[in-house]
Amino acid sequence: MGLIIEHFWLWFVAAFAVGVSAGYFFREAEEPNKISPWLLWSGLAFVAGLVAAALHVLTGRYGLYLEEALGAFASFILGAALVAGLRGAWREHKGWALGLVPAALVGVGAAIFATPGVESDLKKKAGEAVAALGLDAGKIDVIGRDIRLPKEIADTAGAAQKLAQLAGARLVSTADQLADDAARLRDKAGAVIADAAKTAETAQDKIAGSAGKTDAAGKADAPAKTDSPAKDASPAKESAKDAAAKDAAGKDAAGKDAGGKVSASKTPVVAPPAPDAAARAEKARTAKAALAALPAKGDIDANACQTAFAAIQTLDKIRFVTGAASIGRGASRVLDQLVPIMQRCPNAHIEIGGHTDNVGDEQANLALSQRRADAIVKYLRLEGIAPARLVGVGYGSARPVAANDDDAGRAENRRIEFLVK
Repeated sequence: MGLIIEHFWLWFVAAFAVGVSAGYFFREAEEPNKISPWLLWSGLAFVAGLVAAALHVLTGRYGLYLEEALGAFASFILGAALVAGLRGAWREHKGWALGLVPAALVGVGAAIFATPGVESDLKKKAGEAVAALGLDAGKIDVIGRDIRLPKEIADTAGAAQKLAQLAGARLVSTADQLADDAARLRDKAGAVIADAAKTAETAQDKIAGSAGKTDAAGKADAPAKTDSPAKDASPAKESAKDAAAKDAAGKDAAGKDAGGKVSASKTPVVAPPAPDAAARAEKARTAKAALAALPAKGDIDANACQTAFAAIQTLDKIRFVTGAASIGRGASRVLDQLVPIMQRCPNAHIEIGGHTDNVGDEQANLALSQRRADAIVKYLRLEGIAPARLVGVGYGSARPVAANDDDAGRAENRRIEFLVK
């Protein structure tokens, strides 16, 4: 609470002043022994907000916004009540509702202008605490009053406990785990949409099949024009089987990323089998060893640069939401690790390859993968990497690294790859 008061006290004073003005200028009496509906519902919302804040229902900046809103509302009501108490006019609280609008504007201003200061202050304190343990403070991320730790720090004994004791810190958690949970939730939502599309397509197929049977029955009632109807029926059956086989093959190759619409892919793409837990653990060990083997300072050649890129992405993934090309906090964290490596191989040119899963048709996925690659290029340029060294290429869903038949596989295929030339 001390950290919030330290950074928001001026805004709370402003909300208090709005409450005083509302209590003085907006005087409208309510009926005897009655509470105005706006005050009743606002009070109930305030109590619900207190419970949500105590239970950490909202995390990150949303949790901080909630705490700031509660403080602003309490300051507003306190100011209005102070005036009413001095004047002995509690029934005039009906008119205070007009002061809610300027009070809300004060709250919005506090959220916009004071939140970065809270995060910066808490990040500095967290960095000092982690540095005292001999750990890398640069990998800590603070969102609102919540501290996010990479796995290598979160697994260090005492690090999370020490940070949880910092004044102003609310939650201490692993950023990688949160990103994985969010990705799984998004993939489940995408799977529900895809299943709904499949159900609709199946219903259409059944309707078409029923119509075909009716048409066939009508033709059977017509007089036969040939001497061997059985022989004529045989090719029709074979054609129906061929059509059904083609239709099934089309459904098996149905695409699933850009728009949630199931559409047939012209060329089926076979992905490599997913590695087991032991193989993933071995890859992680190899990646850490490769990063540890890099020279501490100085330029490195293109091969070492490529090895470092691959190692960093083995330990941490650049993730995208289904159908989107925006760079989230998890992707920013990975890119911030890649930038120093790029700066150490200044003569190398880097291809940024964008990829998608198989949701959507081929053209939509190509366009989506290109937007993803372009977003990464733009981010790296803003970080100081020379534009002439970067080129973004979209490959769509043509190069999967995992099967697209489950959420985890599709998440792996929504990726960015770096090729050093």
